[in-house]
Amino acid sequence: MNFELTIMKNLKIVAATAVLVFASTTANAVIVPITVSGDTVDFSYQYDDAVESLFDIGIYLVSGDTLSFSPTNFIAHQSGLAGWSTASSTTPLITVTAKEGYALSGLSLFEQGDYYRIQSGDNMTVASVGGQFIVNDAPNQIGAQLPTSMSASGLFDGSETFQTSAWSIESSVSLNSVESATAKVENILKAGVNLNATVLDEAFIEKKLMSLSASTVPVVVPVPGAFWLFGTAITGVLVARRSKVTEV
Repeated sequence: MNFELTIMKNLKIVAATAVLVFASTTANAVIVPITVSGDTVDFSYQYDDAVESLFDIGIYLVSGDTLSFSPTNFIAHQSGLAGWSTASSTTPLITVTAKEGYALSGLSLFEQGDYYRIQSGDNMTVASVGGQFIVNDAPNQIGAQLPTSMSASGLFDGSETFQTSAWSIESSVSLNSVESATAKVENILKAGVNLNATVLDEAFIEKKLMSLSASTVPVVVPVPGAFWLFGTAITGVLVARRSKVTEV
């Protein structure tokens, strides 16, 4: 717990510095390099105002070998009128580098959020989430399976308590014991209302968490050939000395 609090404190200092840099510029976007350290890997990426709407720079942390973001205001919401609301964004390109003595064996993505649909009848609304988990420039399609229909029974008669439902996505990519890898995530949230919608029909979906986890394996650092030559020479000297002592 103290370890995580220390990380959060240090990250807030970095965040405050970055915010000051942004405040000092008026014309051109300022790119702020950020590196945070996990147990066996380092995560590095560049923060700029192009992704500011999705990732609040002060809301991220590292625990173990997992880097977590809490997106702010990443929402698709359609209410009352027929049509679609779409929210899309891409994370910064994140470089994951194994620390000395380790190699990367895989990267895993976890995302989660909430959604709800209020309907005057069946199939009047829809909520969906999709995108790509891109590792070393290779895209992997991701998406959460949400209900395509929801009964309107009980929604307005007081027999049910209104609540949101959760969605989540998991995706993993194996790596062949490499030193480093890059990753980024593209997401699209969609909330739609049917053409025959009434003022009661409403669809909402929100992304609340994204975590990038690294898997590592220990590696044996090879001993330089010169070491073995030195060892052989020392052994030869010792044997020669012993032979002279024996002769005496």
